[in-house]
Amino acid sequence: AKRLQVNSYPTLVMLSPQNAVTGEREVINKNVRGIFEDGDYVVDFPYHPKPYGSLQAAPEGINENECVIVFHENGDDDDQQEIRQVLREASQYMEGIQCYWALEPSHVSKSVRQAVGLPVQPTMEPAMILLDLPRGATYCRSDCTDITVEHVVKFAKAPGMRQALR
Repeated sequence: AKRLQVNSYPTLVMLSPQNAVTGEREVINKNVRGIFEDGDYVVDFPYHPKPYGSLQAAPEGINENECVIVFHENGDDDDQQEIRQVLREASQYMEGIQCYWALEPSHVSKSVRQAVGLPVQPTMEPAMILLDLPRGATYCRSDCTDITVEHVVKFAKAPGMRQALR
């Protein structure tokens, strides 16, 4: 666990093939579990880290990077699929910022909601935040409920006044 920098369990790590000279294997991705839980395991092989994903499937990422999180646990299937697509696309325009979606109630989404002052019970409208745990444990909330690539990128680049987590 120490050699692979595993901090929580269960964890699934993807290693490279063994180097013929050194005999070592490089870590490709420290958190493959989220890929399997999202069902993208065939398309995404060999599982290089992505700048987006499900908050429920890969919550460790919020500890390592500044991130935009969109909550829409009460959205219908079409709305939720659109949010996934918007965040995948928006992540291409935001160097160093991860994008996560929270589309079903979970312990993780409830904890983050509480920490940033969002209602614990999800509403019918999506909510978007910028969370920065690695550099000071701060957040910003957006008033925007129209989740588009343009709105996500604009919010990430100029989120407004940062607040300390509760």
